[in-house]
Amino acid sequence: MKSVLGKVVFTIFSVCYPVLIFAGLYFKIQPRVLSLLLVIMAAFHFSAFLRGKNRKTLFLFAGLLGLVALVWVTNSETTLKIYPVLVNLVLLGVFGSTLFRPPSLVFRFALLQDKTLATSPSVSAVEKYCFKVTLVWCLFFVFNGSVSWATVFAGSEWIWSLYNGLISYILIGLLFLIEYAVRVQVRKKYPKSNYTPLSAWHRRLYPDEKILCFENQWEEKRYRTWGDFVRDTAALRAKINSLPYSGWILHAENVYRFLVAFTAVLQTGKKLYLTANRAPDFLREIREAETGILTDQEIADSFSIPECVKNSSGTVDFVSVSKDSDLFLYTSGTTGAPKAVHKKLFQFEAEGAELSFLWGEACLSRRFVGTVNHHHIYGLLFSALLPASLGVPFRSERIEIPESLKHFSREPLVLVSSPAFLKRLAESKLENHIFEIPPLLFSSGGVLPVEAAQEAKRITGTSPAEIYGSTETGGIAYRVAEKSLAWTPFRVNRMELTENGCLKVYSPYLNDPAGFTTGDLVEFNEDGSFILKGRIDSIVKIEEKRISLTEVESRIRATGLVQDVCVVALTGFREYLGAAVVLNRAGCEQLGKCSLKARNDFFKNYLSGYLERTVLPKKWRYSESLPGDTQGKIKRKEIEQLFVKESQNVIVRDVRVCEDKMEVLLTVPKSSDYYDGHFNEFHLLPAVVQIDLAIRFSHEYLQSSLRFSKISRVKFVKPVLPDTPICLEASYSREKGKITFNYLCPESRALFSSGVIFMEVLE
Repeated sequence: MKSVLGKVVFTIFSVCYPVLIFAGLYFKIQPRVLSLLLVIMAAFHFSAFLRGKNRKTLFLFAGLLGLVALVWVTNSETTLKIYPVLVNLVLLGVFGSTLFRPPSLVFRFALLQDKTLATSPSVSAVEKYCFKVTLVWCLFFVFNGSVSWATVFAGSEWIWSLYNGLISYILIGLLFLIEYAVRVQVRKKYPKSNYTPLSAWHRRLYPDEKILCFENQWEEKRYRTWGDFVRDTAALRAKINSLPYSGWILHAENVYRFLVAFTAVLQTGKKLYLTANRAPDFLREIREAETGILTDQEIADSFSIPECVKNSSGTVDFVSVSKDSDLFLYTSGTTGAPKAVHKKLFQFEAEGAELSFLWGEACLSRRFVGTVNHHHIYGLLFSALLPASLGVPFRSERIEIPESLKHFSREPLVLVSSPAFLKRLAESKLENHIFEIPPLLFSSGGVLPVEAAQEAKRITGTSPAEIYGSTETGGIAYRVAEKSLAWTPFRVNRMELTENGCLKVYSPYLNDPAGFTTGDLVEFNEDGSFILKGRIDSIVKIEEKRISLTEVESRIRATGLVQDVCVVALTGFREYLGAAVVLNRAGCEQLGKCSLKARNDFFKNYLSGYLERTVLPKKWRYSESLPGDTQGKIKRKEIEQLFVKESQNVIVRDVRVCEDKMEVLLTVPKSSDYYDGHFNEFHLLPAVVQIDLAIRFSHEYLQSSLRFSKISRVKFVKPVLPDTPICLEASYSREKGKITFNYLCPESRALFSSGVIFMEVLE
C-alpha cells in the first residue's frame, strides 16, 4: 500500500464500497463477512498512520475497527451501511477543526500546490477566500452525512447504494465545478502586482531590454537594463569566486551598483555585511581577516565594483539565490559596540511581499526615487529590492536636497523619504503642489511631526505614509498621520506590552520566535492600533540614523582625556546630540589652555574615525562635574538644561536651579548681535541686555511672569566684555513678583551688576 498503485486501488475500492455492499447483500452474503471490507480499509489507514504519524488516520482506523466490531456482534445490515456516515463525520472534523485553528485546510492545500503563494501580494485575500470554501465544505459534509444517515434507515439497499455510490459523488463533482467557476471570478479582484522575490529571480525574469534603473533624469535615457544587470552580476560573481574571502562588506553609494554587488555576493553563497559607515577606523574594527570590501568609493584595501564589472560582456546565465542567504546589517547596539544584526534573505522577501500587498499595485505605473540610504533596512527594501522585484525602474542616485524635487515635477514617482528630509522640505521655499502627478510618499526612520507631514502634503500634494520598525524587527506598523496618529500593525505581526510598558513584537521577520522587545513605550487602542509614547532606552535617531548614546560616550572616554561624559539627544530646528564633558588630569593638561573651538574640534576629529559626521555631537559643554543623584546616576534632564538656551547671541554653559533660586553660567561671544550698534569703539554688554537676560532666564527656570512693571536699585559696577564668563544669580518672589539678580565673575565673585525687577503677577 506504500506505492502509488496501492493508493489508486484503495481509492477505487473506497468509491465502490456502496456497490460492493449492495452486491453482497443482493447475493445474501452475511454482514459479518462483508465487514471484512472495512477491515481492509482500516488496515490501509493504520499503515498510513505508521508512515506519517497522522492522528487523523489513527482516529479513522479506530472508528473503522469499532464499526467492524459492531457489525460482527450484531450481524446487522444497517450497521454495515454506516461507513459513509462515518467518513463524512471524519471529514467534517478534519475541515472544521481548521476553521478554529487557522490556516484553513483548503488554504493549506493551496500552499502545497503553489509554493509562491505565501509571498504573494494576494495572500490575505486568498486566505479569506479559502476560509469561506472550507466552511462551504463543512456545510456539505453535514448535508451529505445527514442524507447518508437517512438512506441507512430507508429500508432499501438500492436507495442507499444509489445515493452513497453515485449521487453523493455527483454532488461533490458539482461543488468542485461551482467552486472553480467562483474562484476564477474572485481572482480578478485580487491585488495585482508582479512582485517576484530575489530568490525567485531567473535569467528570463524580464526581457533583456527591460529598464531596471535610470541615472539623473528619466528623459535623459541613461538607463540600465535587465540585460546589463545579468551581465554585471555575472562579472562580479566571477571576481568574487576567484578571491579567498568568505564574507564581504558592501558599501556602494550608487543604488544600481549596490544591487549588483548585493545579488552577486548572495549568488556565491558568501556572507554579506552592509554598512553605511565607511569611516576607516570603523571598517578596521568590524573587518575580519577573511572578509573583503566591495565599494564604489575610495576605501583602502577594497575592490571597486565599477572596475570589476567594466569588462562584462556577452549573454550569461543567472545563478539563483538561496532564500536562506545570510545578511548582516550594522547598527548601534545598547552596549556601545557596533552591532551586526543577522537576517535571512527570506525575511526581507516576506516583508517585500507585505509592502507589495499594501502598495504594489499603485507602484506599477511609477518610478522609484529615494532620499534615504539604502544600506539600512528601509532604504534597502524600498529603494532597491522592492522596485526590482516589482519590475519598476528606480533612480540610481539619491536626492540630497529638497530643491532637487523640482526637476522631477512631471514624473509619476514613488518618493522614498525620511522625517529628516521632509523636515528640510518643510523649511524650504518650494511652492505648493510642485508635482503635476502627486507622488506616492513614504517616510521611515523616525516619527514624522504632524506639522512636517502637513507641510509635505502642501508641497507634494500627498500625505506621507509612515513606516514604523527597526533593523531587528523589520516593519512593525504604518500610518498616515493626516488620517490617524495611531499605528496600524502589519497583518503578519503580533504584539503585546511588557511589564514596563514597552512594545514586544512577534513577527516572521524576526530570527527569534520568542519575539523582540523594543525600547518604545506604547498604548494600545481597542482596534489593535497603538500610539507611541516615547523611548525607554538610550537609542536615539539623529537625521534618521540610529545611534546609541552609550556608544558615543564610550568613544569619547576612549580618548583617555575624560573623567566623565554624558551625551544627550536635543531638539532644535533639527535633532542633534550634545556632549557634556568633565576632563581628567591628562585632559586638562592637553586641552585646558586650548580655545573652546580647539577642544570641540579635537573630539569631533577623533569621533569621525568611528561615527558618521551626521551623528557627531553638535554642541559641547565642559564642566567640573556632572549633576547626579545620591546613587551616582547622572541626571540627564539637568544635563539637557546646559544646552537649552543657546543661540548665536548667548551661550549657556551651566544651569543650577533650586526652588526659587538659580545660577546660570554664560558667555556672550564677540559675534553676538548684542554688541551691534553700541559703543562702536568698545564692545560692552548693554545694560538693557543684562536686564532682558535676567527676565528671560527667570521666566524659563523659575516660572516668573513676563509682564514687566518697574526696575529698582539697579547698579552697574563693571563692564561685561565679549567672551567673558559671567554668572547670573537670581531669585524670584512669587508673592511680590520680584526678581533679584546679580551678575558676578564665577571665580572671584566680583560684581558686574545687580538690581531688582518687579513683574506683574497674573491671577
